[in-house]
Amino acid sequence: YGFHKSEEFFAKIYVYDPKDLSRVANVLLSGAVLGQTFQPFEAHVPYLLKFKTDYNLHGMEHVRLSKVCLRDPVPESELPFAAGMSEGSYPVWTRESAPQSWL
Repeated sequence: YGFHKSEEFFAKIYVYDPKDLSRVANVLLSGAVLGQTFQPFEAHVPYLLKFKTDYNLHGMEHVRLSKVCLRDPVPESELPFAAGMSEGSYPVWTRESAPQSWL
């Protein structure tokens, strides 16, 4: 971990569920893979921060999406607003308001 004068082998491992990341890091450290100990890099960094860094998202920057898809269940109508929120303060996509291509 840290600075190396020469190049080092580096493998980026993706997990389907971020909750598995610490388990994968522990397995790599334990020597259970190929009978060799591997030092996980940045396994202590929270998933959301790592995601934002990997996809170059900073602060309050806009996210530009080339394709949008809403997962079921998409609400039929707008839900009641939470305390302190007013209508129009954030977009609520419902089956009525969302473009058909998103459903």
